[in-house]
Amino acid sequence: MDDFPCLVIRGICDYADSHKNKAWQPYAAAAAAAYSKELLNFIPESKVKDTPSVIETPTPDLKQSSPGAHGETSYTETTVPSVLALAETFRSYFDSFPVLFLPQDPPRQLKVAKERFELEKTLLLQWAARICLLSGPYTAKLEDLDVRKAIERSLGDLHSILHQGQDSDFEELYGLVRLQDFRSTIEEEQPVNQQTTPSLSTNSRRLKTLEIPFRRNRGDRTDGTRKPFSLPRKISNWVIDSIVTFEVLLQDLAEVVDKLDSIIPASQGTKLRMTAEDVNPNWPAEFLALVHDAALERSSAFVQITGAHLEENCHKKILRRIKSPEMTMRKDAISPQFEQTLSWALSTRRLRQKWDSLADWLQSSSGIYWLSGKAGSGKSTLMKLLCDHDATLDYLSAWANGGGCATAHFFIWKLGVREQTTLYGLFRSVLYQILALDPSLCQDLIPKMWKEAYGHDGMDFSIPTPAEIFGLSDAIRDHPRLVKICLFIDGLDEFSGDTAEGIAFIKQLASGPNIKIVVSSRPEPALVSAFKRFPNMRLENLTRPDIALYIEGVLRVPLSDFAAETSDEEGTEALVSEMVDKASGVFLWVVLACRSLLDGLIAYDSPSELRKRIDELPPKLEDLFRDMLMRVDQRYQVQAARILKICEIYTAGNGLGIPTIGLAQLDRHGLDTGRMPDVLKDNPTQREMELNCERLEGRLRSRCGGLLEVHRSHRLPERFCFCGQISFGGLHTCHEAYNVDSVVVFMHRSVFDFLDRDETWEIDCLRLDDDDAFDPHAAVACLSLHLARFRRNLPQSAEKTLRQSAEHIRNVWTQATLASWKPPGQILPVVMALQYVLHAFEHSEKVGSWASLPPAQILLRLGAESGMIEVIEELRQKSSVGLVAEGGYPLLYHATVPLISLFILSDSFDERSIISPPFPPVISPHYTVQWLLSLGCSPNEQFLLENALTTPWEQWTQTLGEPRVFRLEQLQVFANITAVYLEATNFELANHLEVVKCWVDRCLLYCSTCAQSSMKMAFEAQLRDIQGLMQRRTLPTNKTTSANKIWTLLLSLGSRA
Repeated sequence: MDDFPCLVIRGICDYADSHKNKAWQPYAAAAAAAYSKELLNFIPESKVKDTPSVIETPTPDLKQSSPGAHGETSYTETTVPSVLALAETFRSYFDSFPVLFLPQDPPRQLKVAKERFELEKTLLLQWAARICLLSGPYTAKLEDLDVRKAIERSLGDLHSILHQGQDSDFEELYGLVRLQDFRSTIEEEQPVNQQTTPSLSTNSRRLKTLEIPFRRNRGDRTDGTRKPFSLPRKISNWVIDSIVTFEVLLQDLAEVVDKLDSIIPASQGTKLRMTAEDVNPNWPAEFLALVHDAALERSSAFVQITGAHLEENCHKKILRRIKSPEMTMRKDAISPQFEQTLSWALSTRRLRQKWDSLADWLQSSSGIYWLSGKAGSGKSTLMKLLCDHDATLDYLSAWANGGGCATAHFFIWKLGVREQTTLYGLFRSVLYQILALDPSLCQDLIPKMWKEAYGHDGMDFSIPTPAEIFGLSDAIRDHPRLVKICLFIDGLDEFSGDTAEGIAFIKQLASGPNIKIVVSSRPEPALVSAFKRFPNMRLENLTRPDIALYIEGVLRVPLSDFAAETSDEEGTEALVSEMVDKASGVFLWVVLACRSLLDGLIAYDSPSELRKRIDELPPKLEDLFRDMLMRVDQRYQVQAARILKICEIYTAGNGLGIPTIGLAQLDRHGLDTGRMPDVLKDNPTQREMELNCERLEGRLRSRCGGLLEVHRSHRLPERFCFCGQISFGGLHTCHEAYNVDSVVVFMHRSVFDFLDRDETWEIDCLRLDDDDAFDPHAAVACLSLHLARFRRNLPQSAEKTLRQSAEHIRNVWTQATLASWKPPGQILPVVMALQYVLHAFEHSEKVGSWASLPPAQILLRLGAESGMIEVIEELRQKSSVGLVAEGGYPLLYHATVPLISLFILSDSFDERSIISPPFPPVISPHYTVQWLLSLGCSPNEQFLLENALTTPWEQWTQTLGEPRVFRLEQLQVFANITAVYLEATNFELANHLEVVKCWVDRCLLYCSTCAQSSMKMAFEAQLRDIQGLMQRRTLPTNKTTSANKIWTLLLSLGSRA
């Protein structure tokens, strides 16, 4: 090798064997070539460093280069670079690309330009990977000498561009400034944006091929070990200073990349495949948008791939934003049908009873099908069966005539959250399901939401308002790309809005060719009138065979044993027939009757006693519920009444059910808030919580007559999870803590309807009027307090704890304002214990200045906002809390501006919110102000608000001066508070009396536009009293202020409207 620049290996086939066996020659050749390659890897670099290359070595049989016709060099075989040389050249040049930075807070145009630079680098890497220049085996086209020389020329152009980076004219040519020079010309406070963000080229997996050494380029270390070959790298850092001149660099690079692409062209399919590999769909949306914009008019492959990822990202975010965990909860809570009951509904076989075939309607008709029935007749069970059964889609396929079809559903639930009972919730759920079927409809149906979500990270974009949602009905109904959809709406009689509006909406939605609707409800007059002309069925008239099948299935074994023991098979059959007759098509009735019959069988009742049991069961559900309660053991009736009242109040305010762990904890101390354990010391373990829930379930069975049940589900909203397990999409999956994450629910909605009537609580076994030791609102507040502290103890983020604790704290405070405060013995312990749960707010950035206060101070201000004078007194006496603000705002300010209450209500608030209590105050705010003034609270107490010193009196007068139109009831509250302030004598009022006078004048003007009423007359009398109080003060000259002018304008606009 010292004399000739090659290692010549000859005769390798001779090594096959001594007899030159031709069959082994291919194997011998391959083995010899492999050994030769390995041998080359071990040749020391020092041995070949000074060896001339093939090009430099003169040999008599190689041609020399000669000048071409136009003076350019005409390359011959002796001057063509090897593929290895091209690869090393490419690596060296790519390594010399400058590292670019952006100025701090750059405009988006500059960010796009930087990504265009990264795009050109990525396209270079794709080109090298496409021809296998760096990884091998390289493409056959590189065997062409002209191709290799053309590549060398283009790489030379790239070198010329990048070489400018070592020269002083780089800045002038391409609008770049050296990083060190840029730092020296401006302030040192983060002049350059150096945040860690994705980079198109640096995140490419192809970049790793540059780091993989060529095995033939290994050398020896001094210790004899091998080290990878590496080229010296000279990194230069630059800041983009001029977008205009920087475009020149981008154009020059693009020309080089295009030249290289033209030498060995690639198909569009290859480019798309490689681009898909280079673009990570999990990159932040804002970065994907930058890459997309950088690729416009440069790389259609990148535009297509990034655009697809951006759309998919946007679709997912929109669906997550529209979806709520409660959308499917009601449907999930419905038990499946018993065995083969109700399966006839999807059969084409006609029953004796007259009804409109649902199977035929699903296959052919459009419009509406009405499924009606009594309470408890199985409507929801049948609707769930229709939604989930395979036959439904089979029938709908015939209706779609070979096109696409799908089902959607909404189960209205009176006992659920508000969105489960409203028209807005219905259409929001339907919109979600339609978009989940075809996400491409997002851009057409909700363009505003699409625009806010597209290309942006985070979920802080708004969902469509009710007005926007309802405006979509025509667009959805008539959209040309919408597949055929059958919508199932269950429980229309549980709708909480205007029934006529709901009926009109359903009819409008079903009037198009693509949507048909099956709606179920009780036969209430308005619904009968609206749907009687549509195809329909009356469920209780059709379920007699199903009820018989249910009784047989539930009682088959015990009744068979009973018949064998009594030798009375005919009597047993007659008993079943009597139950079927008495049920009148109501499944709920027969479920309860079967329970009673099983109790009789367990008690070894005789045939006549069993028949008597059935005879004594009232045929109407309400009477049956009454009978079930009367059968509760007398010693448990007080407990039953208390528990049922707690559940009725909690369900009415919160829906969905009562978390079992909260009711179990309340039951532990006998539903008595006075026996509530110390919240700082009482921290039950997971096992103790599990046992408490098991114990409660048994107590409910013995005390509540079967009207309450513990419901377990594998998918519950996160608010019901108290085990600390990870949740997904607002839902959690149940696990070992099955009881802890269960809920207590009424066995049927009709039970809640029964308890929701005042006359129900006049039943002897439910009467609570004389129970002075029990306040149901205080008990519900205590239950919510337990839930809040259990939530606070879960291993989760502070913000998540805050959001979820706030819901329970809101329940505590809502019930506290409704509880009896005379005497305050039942509710006061709960409210006082609340201060220890308020620690959940301490580390949140989303709350106001009050969040840094000690919990006792927060509770003190909550008391002032809600008129709970007893709370303030208790804190003063037992906690030594002063009335003067120790940080935060004065109590007088909180008494008129409910900052903390608004936060608890809505998870966000405006510290300038006008008086609008989210909870009904225990006493009127002016009494709270009057009482605080009597205790020595000063209206002139200074505090810092919006970086300016102010006082409670000054803030109140500013409230009066704001030109807003209020209801007469609010204005009366304002007048009372103003009078209380004016009657106080311990501070100077003159500075703001002109504002008060202007407010009085505006109110008198407002009264002149109101109809005559006793409320108006009382308010005018209040205003005259205020005028009399102001006579004691020195007033400025009377003049019309700009505020009065604004007020007059508002009134005139209102009257025109």
